[in-house]
Formats: sequence, C-alpha cells, structure tokens
Amino acid sequence: MLDPAAKAEFERQYRVVLIIYAAMLVSIFFYVGIGFVLVRILTSRPQSASGPLVLVFYGLAAALIGVILWVRKSWLAPVLSSFNENVSSSLSRYRTGYILIFVLCEAITLFGLVLLFLIGSFIHLVYFALLSLVMMAISYPKKLE
Repeated sequence: MLDPAAKAEFERQYRVVLIIYAAMLVSIFFYVGIGFVLVRILTSRPQSASGPLVLVFYGLAAALIGVILWVRKSWLAPVLSSFNENVSSSLSRYRTGYILIFVLCEAITLFGLVLLFLIGSFIHLVYFALLSLVMMAISYPKKLE
C-alpha cells in the first residue's frame, strides 16, 4: 500500500485528471453546438467528390482509436499495477497518459468539425462526437484501489 503522503498526492492528481476529463467532455458538446449553428450558416457544398475525403477522416479516427487503446494498455496499465515503486514518476505518467488519451478523444470530434467545414454535412460531426464520447466513457480515469 501507499504511504499517506503518496496517497494524498495521488488523490490531488486524480482530481486534476477528473477536472481535465470534465473540460474535455464539455468541449465535445461545445463543438457539436458550434457545428449545429454553422450548419445553418454554411452553404451546402457538392458532396459528389467527398466520398474519399470522408473515408480518409474515418480512417484517421480508427487510427486514433487504436492509439488510444495502445496508450491505455502500454502506458497506463503498468502504472496502475505498480504504483508503489516510484511514486513521483508514476504520478506524472498517470496524469500525462490520461491527458494524452483525452486529447486524442477530442481530436476525433475535431475531425467531424473539419468535415463539416469541408463538405457541410452535420451528420458526420454527430458520428464523430458519439465515437469520441464512447471513447471518453471507456477511458474514464481509474482510481487506485
């Protein structure tokens, strides 16, 4: 088990990670709101040549999901299982790993926003935002037992 000082420091870092998590969740909804407003303002563009572009963005989103899962497995899982050895570096790795995951999840929504600007389709933004929210839910910060 951790000594009380290390446990208190972990609790502080855990609260910071939760605050960042909440901010990233709010920003995803904010992007959808921006898209909802912009879809009414933007003129619709011809979508005949947009098929390959959409596939590229969905491929990028799939690649980001792979990176998120890899970071969770290779970066965070060892930290959570062996937290007793070096508390300072473990806390830094814990916080950095979760921030990286949250940023990558938010980037998925930004892909949808970019597609909205490029082809004027709001439904892609909704799909990407839902995918991002699912990945955020899967990546909810774990607390030490």
